[in-house]
Amino acid sequence: MTQRGKHALNLIRDAGSTSRYLNILRSHQKVAERAERDEWMFRNRLLCRAIVCKVSLPMRDAMMLKPPKRYATKVILPLNAQDMTLGGKYFLMGQSGYDQVAREIWGDAAEEREHDELVLGMLAAAPTLDPFVLREYLRSAGLNLHPDYFDLAEEDVRRIYDFVRDEFSALVRIAFGAQADVGEFAPRLAEKVLLKPDGPGSEELRRTLMLEPDEYREGIFCWKGFLYFKWLLERLRLGLPEHLDGIRKVMVRGTGTTEQADYIARQREAIPQGLARVGAEIAMIIKRYDAAYAGLTQREDAAGFRTFLLAAPRLFADLGERVGVIEHICAVWDMQFRPGIPPAAPAGELADLFYEFEQTLTGFLQSRAAA
Repeated sequence: MTQRGKHALNLIRDAGSTSRYLNILRSHQKVAERAERDEWMFRNRLLCRAIVCKVSLPMRDAMMLKPPKRYATKVILPLNAQDMTLGGKYFLMGQSGYDQVAREIWGDAAEEREHDELVLGMLAAAPTLDPFVLREYLRSAGLNLHPDYFDLAEEDVRRIYDFVRDEFSALVRIAFGAQADVGEFAPRLAEKVLLKPDGPGSEELRRTLMLEPDEYREGIFCWKGFLYFKWLLERLRLGLPEHLDGIRKVMVRGTGTTEQADYIARQREAIPQGLARVGAEIAMIIKRYDAAYAGLTQREDAAGFRTFLLAAPRLFADLGERVGVIEHICAVWDMQFRPGIPPAAPAGELADLFYEFEQTLTGFLQSRAAA
């Protein structure tokens, strides 16, 4: 395994999970106190304190994978869960020399290894580490893990609230009465949904949404998921035009072949068109949530919103796959080109980069057509 510096570990030690980070170290400290081992994500003690990342690789590291690729799943193992200043080690899923890594982690514990490699394989295959997508993805393999593994990073929760607080304002009069002070009750309602679903006042919210007690936590989880994806779509919408403009205008250094020049010219338009289609599909799924929520707040159709929430997990995979395509292409582009500097690359490198983007989009479109 490769050494990782202490500075990077300190930055992500206390963070929650995001689309690119799964902080098992942070989650497992809570899970171990309140759950049986059957609900643990991993059996091995080293992996129970791991941090899993979706990363874009420089070419030298991409060659470690079989076959080489620029986007990978990295597993970071801190040397000491209590003292990040000691640094850690990491390995890439699919890297050469994996057998040696496996011996270091599991030794002769074959049963632990079988379970843990199933989970690692699913994390590597998942298009994103978004907690809402990941929970459903693991459930599809019969892995019903403790819900604390799928908490959002607190800083993301705060950003989501800032983005969607108007939605909560519209619901205040239904949940707390027409005379309720929106300025007082909207933040409280947002806190119940995003941070403390089982806290004081949860019973009023459960009755408003017509959820049975055993449905309430699942329904709130799904509601939080759609609020998260709405916020994420807006974040992508703001950053995507710069990437599309870069793809269209990137300069070619030197002289390449005629075939390379023709290919680059075609992909300058094909890649942005493909990304725009994916973004439009994300927006269409989000509109289904908006319609259900409008029914709740404008027609007081709590039953319709309840039905939508409880069926929502089926949509998380669709959202996550599409978001993963856009995030992958943007992340690889950012790895290749520094912001603020006009992008430029040799013809051969640019053709390879565009080919990777084309394959990412083609693979997504083909999998969607086969579904």
